[in-house]
Amino acid sequence: MGSTYVPSSWPVEPERLPWWKHVDPAAACRWRSARIPHVRELFLAASTLWVGFVVVLVAVQRHPSADLVPWLLWPTVAVVLGVARVRIPTWLLAMYLLGAAVFVVVAVYAGQHATSSPGWTALVFALLAVFHAGVPLFARLYAVAGKADRATPVGMRDHRVFGNPGTGLARARGWRRAAVESGLLGEELTGELLENYVTRIPSARIFHSLVWPGSATADVDHAVLCGGRLALVDSKRWEPGDYTFDSNGALLRAGRPFLGSQVRLADAVAAYQRLLPQCDVCGVVLIHPNRLGAVSVSASPWPTMQVLTADGFLTQTCAWLAGQPDVIDTRAVALLWSMTNGPAPAGGHGRKAGR
Repeated sequence: MGSTYVPSSWPVEPERLPWWKHVDPAAACRWRSARIPHVRELFLAASTLWVGFVVVLVAVQRHPSADLVPWLLWPTVAVVLGVARVRIPTWLLAMYLLGAAVFVVVAVYAGQHATSSPGWTALVFALLAVFHAGVPLFARLYAVAGKADRATPVGMRDHRVFGNPGTGLARARGWRRAAVESGLLGEELTGELLENYVTRIPSARIFHSLVWPGSATADVDHAVLCGGRLALVDSKRWEPGDYTFDSNGALLRAGRPFLGSQVRLADAVAAYQRLLPQCDVCGVVLIHPNRLGAVSVSASPWPTMQVLTADGFLTQTCAWLAGQPDVIDTRAVALLWSMTNGPAPAGGHGRKAGR
């Protein structure tokens, strides 16, 4: 346990990783709340449908009496402002009022040039009601997303790495010094691995020493968030050998249990999945050898848990994370940051891969 053997911090040449060349580290990222996706896009889509509806009205020259239209439009604006209870974005309000003005003009034109039809009148009023009922909803969704953005801690967007490896372990009591030192080295090795490789993904945010949900004890060594994908990583520095999960979720080495093989990774995955239902959460036991020798792993029977070497983590888990290279979930980052056992380091960007 007290061995100071340190494997290479570059276990794989980056050019050998299939996902490496497909990721642009300089790409711009979109910050959004995954629980309220594409609010602007949804509203623009609804507005486009509404414009199409107006075009249809002009084409068929059927519309109810234009005298009633303003009585429907302007109270709706008041409803939008009242339901949201926050400042409505200028672009949204301007789009709505401009559309309302166009609608009035079209209604007057259609009313002057079309014959009356009860069927068309009912259809027009039904579509009008659906559209204007949706506007307050979109405004409210946008307001909630904006509130989450305003609640973002100062400086959060300027950081790529939060917390420090081994913070929780360094505070542990009752552990043998050799075990603590070995564990700290394992977490530092994983920290270097994450910063050397994962920071190439522009949306990647790395968190070290996260507290167990509902407690003040650090229990999750590392977490990597990319868009709606979250990987929880448990660093281990163990003897060379073949590792696998059994059907009960315990780790085996050479087919047998061993000291320290009981991990709580499945519980961690479940806890963070409840905290972040909008994310896909997986767990990885990342094994670094504590002396010269080969570490191998077997396939896991658990869909959300794997035991991997550094090579396997870079090949499999990083490829999964790189599937969402340009999306950052504001709420998830804020929540995970609040659970790190220490502040983000000065500068906070981590070491960029330079190869």
